[in-house]
Amino acid sequence: KTMNAMTTFIVSNAGDDADFDINDGVYSPATLRSAIENANKLGGSHAISFSSGITIIQPATQLPWVTVALIIDGTVGSGKVILDGSASTGTYGLSLTKTSKVTNMIFKSWKSVGLGLTSGAVNSIVQRSEFTLNNIGLNVNAAGTLIGGELPGDRNFAHGNTQDGIDIVFANDNTIIDNFCGTKD
Repeated sequence: KTMNAMTTFIVSNAGDDADFDINDGVYSPATLRSAIENANKLGGSHAISFSSGITIIQPATQLPWVTVALIIDGTVGSGKVILDGSASTGTYGLSLTKTSKVTNMIFKSWKSVGLGLTSGAVNSIVQRSEFTLNNIGLNVNAAGTLIGGELPGDRNFAHGNTQDGIDIVFANDNTIIDNFCGTKD
């Protein structure tokens, strides 16, 4: 896939390979790691979605921090994409540094944090996601974040985490609505 100003990267490869040539303007292979690398290189705002055959992604090492505004939608035919850290040497599942939206993802088995929003990720949205078996499921250091929503389908589930399901640190004006913490029911 050749890239342009506003790109949607479609992850169709559950592997963990980096982009073969980050400077050639072609997104290949179509892995999550490669999608993040290419979005970061382009700058601006982009999106990542997943083809229906993708169910579990198990990075071997730390994924790159996301340094651009990004919409990540883990909706697939079987439900949600699982970002599984059980075999990773990295400690964070995904770290966002700009305003972003994450929906329909499962962050599982990360040694430190499943999903982290740094102070630059202001006004981000996290909905329809699950945080389980991490040390901390969702760590928010960004102001103005919406976690969950008024519709029952927008809620997040945080259960089975060692320390915290949802952790808000040094962040103001966040809205946490209708999430289930400590249970999946």
